[in-house]
Amino acid sequence: MQWDDTPHAGFTSSASEPWMRVNDNYTEVNVKQQLAKKTSVLMYWRKLLALRQQHIDVFAHGTFCDIDEKNPSISISIKRHNDKAALVICNFTSSQQPLSIPQEFKGRELLLSNVDHSETSMLAP
Repeated sequence: MQWDDTPHAGFTSSASEPWMRVNDNYTEVNVKQQLAKKTSVLMYWRKLLALRQQHIDVFAHGTFCDIDEKNPSISISIKRHNDKAALVICNFTSSQQPLSIPQEFKGRELLLSNVDHSETSMLAP
């Protein structure tokens, strides 16, 4: 784990080298740096895990239904449990993709996104 930008990435304060080599990017990519940035990968995962805990019935115990889409670059699935449902949409490319949200989810609350949300028919990378 790269904890901070100190020698050995904060893993140890010992002068001797750790048994595992530290990544070269430890000064830019580390927990301390990620905690300071609201849009970091670490903060996104924290939000995602909190969302899972908040809706554990759906995300842990719900049934999974993959929506058959003609676009193989995106994944759209629904998790359902009793009267609750969550729509999960992922774009696996570096370009915008056309998006069609199922009717039952139109107008619903957006719980999590890793990009600024906009009302559009395009899904950001």
